[in-house]
Amino acid sequence: MLLLPDEFCSPGFWVIAACLGKKQKYTTENVQFGNQVQEGYSKAIAFDKHLSGVDSYEYERINEGLNYSTLVQLDCQEVTDQATSTINSCIRSCSEHEEGQGISDLCNVVGELHDNVWSHGLNTGFSMAQKFNGSLEFALVDSGLGFLREVTSIGLEVSDHQGAIEWCIQKGHSTKLRDAPENDWDQKVPTDQTGGNPYGNNVPTFHSDNHHQGLGLYKLIQLVRKYAGNLCICSGDCIYTIDSTGNISNEIISEPWQGVAISCRFPIGNLSKAEETKDSPEISDIVSLLRR
Repeated sequence: MLLLPDEFCSPGFWVIAACLGKKQKYTTENVQFGNQVQEGYSKAIAFDKHLSGVDSYEYERINEGLNYSTLVQLDCQEVTDQATSTINSCIRSCSEHEEGQGISDLCNVVGELHDNVWSHGLNTGFSMAQKFNGSLEFALVDSGLGFLREVTSIGLEVSDHQGAIEWCIQKGHSTKLRDAPENDWDQKVPTDQTGGNPYGNNVPTFHSDNHHQGLGLYKLIQLVRKYAGNLCICSGDCIYTIDSTGNISNEIISEPWQGVAISCRFPIGNLSKAEETKDSPEISDIVSLLRR
């Protein structure tokens, strides 16, 4: 039985609940919700669809892609791309003005992380996003090998889950490192491209210049620090967190998570702020000349 707490549950909770329920082959009959509001919310985010195979939500999801994205199982490339597109739509809606650098960078990172979960997660991944209390949170999870088994499988001498997380968050570290494109004929498509291959099935494509170059988690951490976000990464028996002041902590838990879980929260106001752009010295000189 899956017992849910009688309180608001964030995307980080829901992706783990969906992943665990799917792994245990639960239906909604095996779930005890904390209250009726929570049960109704679970239907809005399609929780029951993934457990029982039936979408029982009676209303049109008019705010999907604006205030939230439903739970999506990342079991094929097309669905993964659609999940990226929907979450990025939520991120872009954080700003009423022209898309700023923070929003653009976060959208790129979301695409990279989805690609990583799809590649490493053995079809077990879930993702979701939600705006609440002035923040935007997105979360991804899988019940695949986990960081420790991934890094030891390529011959690295890492002895524990904390060490594996610390290795994986470094710039350029990836257990599936490769350049993108693979050759001069690979064609790039947008990160949130949906549908089939626009170039035809015989033409290889790639979605991101970061594809498996070990930049997803590294860039996410840089954004968390820059925009005073919160980050939680769990793999095995270790939970690695960064709080809004940049403090890092590691907690060893008694019930390990088989796979990887990532949850990240940003203040919407910080993401949507327009950054000041500084002219290069050459441009400043030209402007000075024109003002004479």
